Amino acid sequence: MHDIIKKVMDFAEGEHLLVSGDRILLSCSAGKDSMAMLHIMAGLRDILDIELGIFHLNHLMRGEASDLDEKFLGERARFYNIPCITERFDFKNRRDTGASFEEQARTVRYALARETAGRCHYTKIATAHSKNDNAETLMMRILSGTGIHGLQGIHASRDMIIRPLLALSSEDIVHYLEENGLPWRDDDSNTDNGYLRNHMRNVILPVIRERYPSFLDSLHAMSRLAGEQIRLTDRLIDEKYGQLIERDDEGVTLSAYKIDGDRVLFNHVLSSLIRLHAGPYVNSGMLNEIWKKYNTGKSHMILHETGDVRMRKLPGVAGKLIRLEKAGQPSYLSQEWIYPVQIDETNIRTLKIPEAGIEVEIFFSDFNYFTKNRLDKNHIFVTISSDDTTFYIRNRRKGDRIHLGSGTKKIKELFIEKKLDNESKNCVPLLIFGAHIAAVMTGFTTGFQNRVSIDHMINNGSNKILVIRKM
Repeated sequence: MHDIIKKVMDFAEGEHLLVSGDRILLSCSAGKDSMAMLHIMAGLRDILDIELGIFHLNHLMRGEASDLDEKFLGERARFYNIPCITERFDFKNRRDTGASFEEQARTVRYALARETAGRCHYTKIATAHSKNDNAETLMMRILSGTGIHGLQGIHASRDMIIRPLLALSSEDIVHYLEENGLPWRDDDSNTDNGYLRNHMRNVILPVIRERYPSFLDSLHAMSRLAGEQIRLTDRLIDEKYGQLIERDDEGVTLSAYKIDGDRVLFNHVLSSLIRLHAGPYVNSGMLNEIWKKYNTGKSHMILHETGDVRMRKLPGVAGKLIRLEKAGQPSYLSQEWIYPVQIDETNIRTLKIPEAGIEVEIFFSDFNYFTKNRLDKNHIFVTISSDDTTFYIRNRRKGDRIHLGSGTKKIKELFIEKKLDNESKNCVPLLIFGAHIAAVMTGFTTGFQNRVSIDHMINNGSNKILVIRKM
C-alpha cells in the first residue's frame, strides 16, 4: 500500500471518518487536490467497503475552461466507474451583492452538494481540503483576531462533511499525482490575488515558509493542541459545576447563574455552546453584547440572534438561564440565508425554508391554474425565460430593489410601508433570477399581498409559468 494511502487511512480511522457501508459523495473540482482524493478514495472503496459518487459544481465563471473542467471530470468518473452528478450555477449573472464571490460560491456549493446527497442517498460528503488549506484558514483567522476555538482550524468532520486529506500537504498531493501519472486541470483564477485566500496562499505563506520551513506542521500541531485544550477545559468545568446544559428537541438551556460570577468562564462556555449548536462563527463583539444584556435588570429578553439561533435570557426556577433555541427559529437580526434551486419542469419539488418557518412546493402550471389561484397569498406566479435553469430564494440584502410598474422600489421601503418589524423583514423570502428580484413573498410570512416584478408578471403570452406554493 502506498504511504500516502496509508496516511489517509490512518487519519480517517483516528478521526472516525469512514465506516463500512458508507456512501460517500466526493465534492470535486478538476484540480490537484480533488484528483488526488478521487484516486485515493477509489483505491479504498473495496478495502473499506464503501460506495462513491462524484458531485461537481460548474461555476460558469471561466467560459470554455469551466465546461472543459466539467467534461474532464465526467471522463475521470467513467474511468473509475463512479457516477458523476454535475450542477451548474451562473455566478456571473446571479451574483449576490450581499456576499463576496468566495462566500456565495461556498454557500451554493455546499447547499447543492447537501441537496444532491439527500436526493441520491449518500451518507457523507467528502471535500479535498489539505493541510495547506488548514494553514491558510488558521492564518486568516489569526490575522482577523480569533480565540482558541478558531485555532482548531478546519474540522476533520462536521455534520455529514468529512475531509480525509487534511493529513496531507500540497507537496504530498503533487508528489502522489506525479508518481501515479494522474491528470488534473489548473484553474487560472487561483492566481488572482484579489481573492483573500489566494492572497494568503500565493503571497503571505511563501514568505513565511521561506523563514519557517516547518510552519505547516507547526500550525497543524497548534490546531490539534487547541482542540485538546478546549476538551480539557470542558471536562474540568463539568467536574466542578456538574450538568450546565439540558437539551430537548427545540434547543438547549444553559444554567448560566452557576458560572456568571466569572466572565472568562462564562465566555468560554457560551462560545463552545454557540459553536456547537449555531455554527463556527463567534466573535468578541457577540460575546460582549451578550454579557452586557445578560447583566441588565431585565429577567426575560433576547440576548443575541442570527439566522441560526435565538438566544434568550430566562428567569428560570433556580436562577438566570440562557436559552438557545433550535436552528430555524425566526431571526431578529440580518443573518443572511440563501437556497439555490435547479429548475425541473417535469416534477414537483419541495423546499423547506426553516428561517422563514415555511415549506414550499415548486412546479409549473398552465394559465387556467394561474387564473384560479392568482389572488391566493400562498401562491407566487412568475413567468420565466426558457434560458433560466436556476433560481434562488433568499432573504433581504442591503440595496435590494424590485422593478414595479412605477419604476424600481427598494425592498426596504416596501417593508417600512407595511410596518414590518425586524423579525418579519428577515423572514420574507425573495425570489431571485440572475441579478434581479422576481418576487417578494410577503404573503408567505406576513399575510400582506405578494409583489411580483413587472418583468416576471404573467400575461396571456406567458409560455412558462413557475409556481411557488406555500404548503
